[in-house]
Amino acid sequence: MRITRDAAIAMLVTGSLLAVPALSATPTQSSGLPFDSLPFVRAQVEHNADVVADRATASEAAAQAAKAEADAEQSAAQAAAQQQAAAANDPFPYLAVVTCSFSGMRTALLACFAGKQGSPDTNFELRNGKSYGLYQPYQIEELGREADDGLEIPLTRHFEITAQNAADSLILGIKIIDKHSHNVLFEKQVGQFDAIFASSNYLDR
Repeated sequence: MRITRDAAIAMLVTGSLLAVPALSATPTQSSGLPFDSLPFVRAQVEHNADVVADRATASEAAAQAAKAEADAEQSAAQAAAQQQAAAANDPFPYLAVVTCSFSGMRTALLACFAGKQGSPDTNFELRNGKSYGLYQPYQIEELGREADDGLEIPLTRHFEITAQNAADSLILGIKIIDKHSHNVLFEKQVGQFDAIFASSNYLDR
């Protein structure tokens, strides 16, 4: 509770704060006022009341700052606990983000798997929990949804991905992301005929 100057004066006059430590006894005898004169006593009480009020204000500010810091720490701890609980209960805690690009610009994913000018097509192999599939180029986009950063495929806690790039001038890329922390746990890019193998057994967690 903040102590105002008037309240401090009242408390000093009634004796409630007469024992405040280190309060100045100014004004002194040099003011020319007798120590027992009413003006001197009033000036001393008012001065000490100012000191008490200032100390109370500083103490209140420190208490408010400490409370704000404690509240922030508690909120952060609660958010972390909620994130951990959500991750523990999510059957698909990871995302595979698959991209096909040319000079850093994304292009259709099909282009990285469909061979041209007599080159063979390549496949996308996915073991996702108990599910397994070997997908042809035109089937791959059905595994997830297109997002700003690529094709997002939900992954279980146990997965394996094998993908080979068929294009001579395009870059095939795969990132594995933790859905809850948004951390990138795996990332690799390859050129023509090189393959990417990603597994839940080899994530950077």
